[in-house]
Amino acid sequence: HERYLRSLIDDKRSYAFESLMRQVCSEEDYRFYEYGYEEDLAAIESQHLLDSLKQARDESEVHLYFSGDIDSAEAKAALAPLIAVHDQKAEFKLNDLSDLRGAGEPTEVIEELDMQQAQLFLAYRSKARYGSARSVALSAVSGILGSFSHSKLFINVREEAKLCYSVGTELNRSHGLMFMSAGIEAEKFELARDLMKEQLDQICRGEITDDELEATRKAFANRLEMLEDSPATLMEIDLSWRLSNASYNHEEYSKQLLAVSKEEMIEAARSLELDMTYLLRPKAEA
Repeated sequence: HERYLRSLIDDKRSYAFESLMRQVCSEEDYRFYEYGYEEDLAAIESQHLLDSLKQARDESEVHLYFSGDIDSAEAKAALAPLIAVHDQKAEFKLNDLSDLRGAGEPTEVIEELDMQQAQLFLAYRSKARYGSARSVALSAVSGILGSFSHSKLFINVREEAKLCYSVGTELNRSHGLMFMSAGIEAEKFELARDLMKEQLDQICRGEITDDELEATRKAFANRLEMLEDSPATLMEIDLSWRLSNASYNHEEYSKQLLAVSKEEMIEAARSLELDMTYLLRPKAEA
């Protein structure tokens, strides 16, 4: 595990993202890295790990998923023993979802590391999580903005302006966050940052072409169709929604996403608030 944690620094984008999350979510539980931190390992004893495992076994809610060509009642009967051995001794209750907060005054953080290519992130807050109409519309915004090879960030920032090596968007719908990210040359930071922000501003102004709308809907339709052949991914999606007190229906969600109007995209884009600009760049030469 120590080797794994140390290896995080080898993936500069992942390292930058974890550093960003510790700061943009500094007052939220989401700031904690799921695999922990190297500096905490020495204080962990084997008995503590065993006790933690037993506590998780005895007190955690179990979600058991099954996918296959078999009658559901028959599947439940076959899988029942797996639940029976989970001798839960305490009633489980998820913590209440924390309120989604606004961005406040935008901040800019610049850190340095021994590396070649800089990593740039723009973190936005939306106050929309799984199950809401706004969240669906934000998925469409992300599609127009940076999810596909026809998206604004890819075409205008990477291909035409040539300001980055890679660029895209990512949504975290459980915490109401959206990220724009790019791999750039450090000296192009301001140009890349400003042009990336301009792409979102275009959507806010309603500058979405019919070609962009059609291409995005087709791309989403293909992606949603491919998900039907990936039961494991659908299970992960369902669990994520459940943990946010929402219910996922793939067919219904697909219809909603593909029906998002241009006006709904504009409204959703305008709801985004810039929280932090984060740059991880190479150390300056002495």
